Amino acid sequence: MLDRGLLCGEDISKEELDKICPDSELLILEEEGHSVWVNSRILLRHNITDDTPDPVPGLDFYVRRDAHLSGNVFEAAIMPFLLDDIEKQTDEEIDEAIRRWIDYSLKNGVCAVFDAGIPEGNRFHERVYSHLRDMDRQGKLPVFIDECYVVTRKEQVPEALRELRRMKKEFNTEHLKVHTLKIFMDGTLRIETAALVTPCWHAGNIGGDPVFLWRKLLGRKRSESMYRCKTLWDSGALVTWSSDEIVFDDFATWNPYFGLEVGKDADFLIFDKDLLSAEHEGFSFNRPVAVYFGGVSK
Repeated sequence: MLDRGLLCGEDISKEELDKICPDSELLILEEEGHSVWVNSRILLRHNITDDTPDPVPGLDFYVRRDAHLSGNVFEAAIMPFLLDDIEKQTDEEIDEAIRRWIDYSLKNGVCAVFDAGIPEGNRFHERVYSHLRDMDRQGKLPVFIDECYVVTRKEQVPEALRELRRMKKEFNTEHLKVHTLKIFMDGTLRIETAALVTPCWHAGNIGGDPVFLWRKLLGRKRSESMYRCKTLWDSGALVTWSSDEIVFDDFATWNPYFGLEVGKDADFLIFDKDLLSAEHEGFSFNRPVAVYFGGVSK
């Protein structure tokens, strides 16, 4: 994994990767997970050539230099590379991966997870959900998991609605639910595959007061009408963001999961030091010494 910022404006070409790894496939994942650099062997196995059209006309998913593939690929076009052998996973391998994830989650105090899904990966999702459901029925799933069904194209919507209703019934154990239809419209300001302003404003890590910042960039009227969610929540719909930085007032004010009320599960962590006075922030420096899930220490 490589932070694009470390390249200082330069880029990596498939020819350079071919020199490093001429006899095997080589893929480098960009830090935000929205692009990759690959060598020629990967492009060859997936039959991607200079003449291969981009998945969306007019957008450069396959970055080219002088009309030739550079080896840098963006957004949804990277999924075949990342998911190449995922369907070949055995049940034993899936179970082992889930156990490793559960151990890691408990060690770091994770009590609830929303699965944001993988585009074009619903069949594999359901395999994993089946394993999680069986574990929950056996009392071996100590984490709340809210799953989803992913849509990447508008023609998928009718089938997605039917599948979501079916999965909601089939995967409905104590700690595993399927509530959400995720409409995959991904992108990131940092590597300029998505933008809310024109020309693209290079965000990096936003920092500061995000509400003030968006008002300054977009104007007060537009910034305050961007993501209004109370009406949707009042209708009973589940609304969430697949963003790394939840910054809008609506989310904090109306999210139905927030709050301390009688009847809610007692999920909490006890840390090894006072987080308000700790020298460093984050789980890398401040570890939970106890994890309570549903009122029970795990």
